Parts: sequence; C-alpha cells; structure tokens
Amino acid sequence: MASQPSDQSLMRRFRTGDANAAAELHDRYSRRLRGLAKKRLDPALAARVDVEDIVQSALGSFFRQARAGLYRAPPSGELWQLLSAITRHKLNHVRAKHLAAKRDARKTVAVVDAATNVAEQLASELKMSIDEIVLDYSEIERRIVELRIEGYEIEQIAIRVARSRRTVERVLQEFRSDLTRAME
Repeated sequence: MASQPSDQSLMRRFRTGDANAAAELHDRYSRRLRGLAKKRLDPALAARVDVEDIVQSALGSFFRQARAGLYRAPPSGELWQLLSAITRHKLNHVRAKHLAAKRDARKTVAVVDAATNVAEQLASELKMSIDEIVLDYSEIERRIVELRIEGYEIEQIAIRVARSRRTVERVLQEFRSDLTRAME
C-alpha cells in the first residue's frame, strides 16, 4: 500500500498548478470539516444553513489564499488546525449574519442571548487565532502583542521591552497582517 503524500507535498504541488493536489487536499479534509461544521452549527440555524456550503466556502478561501502564497506548507497536523479555524470563522460569520437578520421584537431576548453567545464565541475564536499566530513569534514579539492587547501605548511597550518605537510598530503591523489573513 502506497503512503499518502504529506500536506506539505500536496501544498507545493498545488502551488505549481497541480489540480490533483487540490482534489487530494479536499478529499483528505472535507469530511472532517463537515463533521466539525455540523457539530458546531447552531441547531436553530441547521434548517437554514447547509453545512456543505460552509465547508466549500472555507476550502475555497483556503485555496485562494494558498494560491496567492499567503499560506506556506505547514508541518504535519497544522493544516487541519488552519482549515478548522477557517471553518469556525465561516460558521461564526454565518451565525452572526442569520442572527442579525432576526428583527422580530418578540424575539429580542432570544436574539440578545444568542448575540451574547456569538460574541463570547467570537472572542474565544479570536483568542485561539491569536494564540496560534504568535506561536511562531519570538518571546519579545509575543510580549509586544500581549502588551498591546492589554491596552498599553506603543511608547509604553517600547520602554517595557527595551526596543525602539519603530520595532514595536513593525511587530504590531506584522501581527495585524497575520491576524487579518487568519480571519479571511
């Protein structure tokens, strides 16, 4: 029995235009992503939202970003984490969209409760995304991001980490770019 190509190998092949590599990645992860989406989909939205649409949207976003060179070939296991984060983001987006469309005044309490849950879920997902992003950062870079999240000004951060203001700004700009890519 032949061994399966690694995610890294498939990503390299995909970037060179190999459509079969994209199909293999799709086949490898789509079933697991459907399971994840089905498990995390709000039961109240299950009748309105097709899990397959969410998975296809997540995979489509991934392939567009990968083709543009925004994702490098990850070590083993990390591609699943990336794809599941994209899928969770898509679920949260769909959930927020459908909850925002509810305008019935009799359902205000339910919508407020659901919106609170969505906000908490989004905050949790954002924290997870931030934690994943800063894994590759140096200790100083992580500290810069943490201090900014805690509300410190750039000058204060520069003093605390003994780096120039420009270094702090550069690290924060890179972090914003990484976070934006992770949320797309």
